[in-house]
Amino acid sequence: MKENKYDITYFLSNKYFVNWVKNPTEESDVFWKEWLGRHPECHEQFNMARGTIERVNFKGDARIGERKEEILDAILKESTSSFYKKGKGKRIPVRKMLPVLYKLVAASVVFILMSTYLYSSFSVHAPIGNSPSVEFITKSNPRGKKTSFFLPDKTKVTLNSSSSLSYSTDFKGDIREVFLEGEAYFDVSHDPSRSFLVWSGEVITQVHGTAFNVSAYPEEPVNIALERGLVSVYPTNPERPTIPYYLKPGEMLDVQSDFEKSEKLKYNYSSEFGWKEGLLVFNGADLHELTSKLERWYNVNITVEGKASDTWRVNGSFDNESLENVLKGISYARNIRYELSGDQVKIKI
Repeated sequence: MKENKYDITYFLSNKYFVNWVKNPTEESDVFWKEWLGRHPECHEQFNMARGTIERVNFKGDARIGERKEEILDAILKESTSSFYKKGKGKRIPVRKMLPVLYKLVAASVVFILMSTYLYSSFSVHAPIGNSPSVEFITKSNPRGKKTSFFLPDKTKVTLNSSSSLSYSTDFKGDIREVFLEGEAYFDVSHDPSRSFLVWSGEVITQVHGTAFNVSAYPEEPVNIALERGLVSVYPTNPERPTIPYYLKPGEMLDVQSDFEKSEKLKYNYSSEFGWKEGLLVFNGADLHELTSKLERWYNVNITVEGKASDTWRVNGSFDNESLENVLKGISYARNIRYELSGDQVKIKI
């Protein structure tokens, strides 16, 4: 019989499991419930580990001292040896040390026996684009252009300017994968038998029948905003196990380079979705964000003379306005000057 790698040692040494037991959240509850549903053979070991963690005192015990690694090793090997009480020659049977040992497991096992958990609950594989047998289509928009189209499964995509989306021609198999650079809005066709995955930057968005926006331009922060349904977001790097973020309608995820420090926020609908209808929105935009968005939106090249202060920001929305009208509005609000000549723009701070 094949040995089950998910034994009690695995759970006690998995910091995400330990953190969930100690401080459960809605997201982690969903994660571990789904995981256990996919691994019914692990119920006994799962519940034993959970019970052990729930019973222990996480503040540790001074009696353990410098012998903790030796004691821990004995626990995990189910050793029947005995230990010396520090400073005395008297032997103490392991069974009498169990209350102390359980405390030690919770306090130190995470740092001693860190396991690697490779997203077994998501069935995420390497991008199918690596397979030469799969034919891919890439839709690309230059600056100044937006397009809408349907994927093979009838999912509707609205692709923003300076963006591209790659996908297979037939979506065969149990996973529908697309690869995004830039920004796109997805209205996903419901199909519970086949997961829908969006690869963008360093994260994957897994769809559970929904409509959402992904912004993942190169060298800009990635964010995912959910309009309806449910999505989960997790890193593409399988070397780093983590519990995904689950988004509800009205929430967005501001993805950080350290994924665990990403932040869920409430969003302004116009800011995240208005671009589909021609609404250009600046919400506390600094000079770099301003110029980058204007270049993509109007297909122009912008140069800046002068230096903006660290607190320089722009707020405002423009509904299908010309570039000149936008620049006029910003010049009034931020006291800048501009020169417009064809596709060349000069802004003077």
